[in-house]
Amino acid sequence: MSGSKVWNDFNKELIDGEIKAVCKYCNRKFVGSSKKGTSHLKNHLQRCKVKKNVETHEKEMSICPETASIEGDFLFDNERSRLDLAKMITRLKCPLDVVEHESFQTFVKNLQLRFTPPSQDTLKADILRVYEEEKLKLQEYLGTLSCNFSLIMQFWTCHRTKNVYCCFAVQFLKDGLTLTKKILALRKVDRSEYHQGTLSFERVKSLLEEWNIDKKLCSITLRSSA
Repeated sequence: MSGSKVWNDFNKELIDGEIKAVCKYCNRKFVGSSKKGTSHLKNHLQRCKVKKNVETHEKEMSICPETASIEGDFLFDNERSRLDLAKMITRLKCPLDVVEHESFQTFVKNLQLRFTPPSQDTLKADILRVYEEEKLKLQEYLGTLSCNFSLIMQFWTCHRTKNVYCCFAVQFLKDGLTLTKKILALRKVDRSEYHQGTLSFERVKSLLEEWNIDKKLCSITLRSSA
């Protein structure tokens, strides 16, 4: 890596086969090849509003040391915060590019200087990680139940992309009293399956075995499109 001090404020990443310089403050991407020099990177740092806000905040913290110690014994975990952000994005159904918006970057940096906002690609990976963690928790929970399950399958159509999906969910009586529903998966299906109102036996069998509920199943219901 180049010895230029400018690289203290950029990360080198391989994106779509090209070396990119990614600003540590605002996540903007620039040509990162050493053949292109670093003048364009230095120019960006002079204009980067997020960097300026961070420097202003650090100056204020140095002037008021009592503010700097407000965290006390709190241990900041950047990775945990990233996963919390991924959960928030999915629950609020926010667009993934919100993490690269300058206003969001400024807001986050003012809250916690040590938090590094993720790129869209990192956010996608974090969302998948959260999904796998939550899936494992649900699998373990369902495994502790002694009741039977009813599998509910319902077709969903995305009018924008014209794709068809099937939502797989289970219903069961929690503690023998409360009817409870948990979504297991949302899978893309062929339009022919949608029009025929059927799903292949192998598709359903594979899902039941994946969730280890094939021996506890008491009924299967296929509902019309939502």
